[in-house]
Amino acid sequence: MKMRTFITFPYRKTVIIIALLATTSCANLRLLEPESAPESAPESAPITQEAFQQLRQKIKYLEKVVQEKDAIILRQQNHQQQQVQAQQDTSHEAARTQLKLHRLATRPSAASTIAEVEVAINRLTNDPTSVTNQSLQTQAQSLFDTATKLYAHDEYASSMNYAAQAYEIINMATVKNRVTSTSEYPIVTFQVPVILRTNTNANLRKESSKNAAILFTLEEGTVLTANAYQGDWFRIQTEDNNHGWVLNTLVEIHISDEH
Repeated sequence: MKMRTFITFPYRKTVIIIALLATTSCANLRLLEPESAPESAPESAPITQEAFQQLRQKIKYLEKVVQEKDAIILRQQNHQQQQVQAQQDTSHEAARTQLKLHRLATRPSAASTIAEVEVAINRLTNDPTSVTNQSLQTQAQSLFDTATKLYAHDEYASSMNYAAQAYEIINMATVKNRVTSTSEYPIVTFQVPVILRTNTNANLRKESSKNAAILFTLEEGTVLTANAYQGDWFRIQTEDNNHGWVLNTLVEIHISDEH
């Protein structure tokens, strides 16, 4: 009985040891196995010739659009520069004209200028073929009356200045066929700036048209300087150096309080 037990114990121990070794070896083998390589990303399909041509055409189209936009921007910049130059030239010419008026401001010259304006006003009023604007006639008459009063007070320079403004308004009022489109009229520059004042809230527009963009609204009583006209519209400059167009019925002649 003892012999049987002695033989069985070592045998079982050996079996257990072998089993442990086998288990450990399998685990080590699994550790040594290389990890499976990740699946490679699928290669993108090559661009076909047709797709490549479509991309080229789209690039050419976009380049053409950019060129057209650049051309539009360049034209707008040139137009703005021309407007600024024209306004500067107008201001310089007006300054030279006013200086000339002051140099010629003698009693005989002032009397001669007032007489010319009076004749022009009478001709405008009595001409049945002229389609005139009553508002402009009123403005011209107001300027003429002021010129006459200043002449009576021996203020010949100021008298000639107002008489010259009246003459500019008369020329504007004598434009015929005023029912046609404003764009058909030329822009006529005043040799002498005309001082105006809004008689109501008035829209200052980018161009001489009721459909033109509104830059902003001028409050009633705003003093303006008109340096040109086109049809029924004055091209004006505000005291804070803004420029635009205002309809002549929305403004009236501004007579300085000094006179």
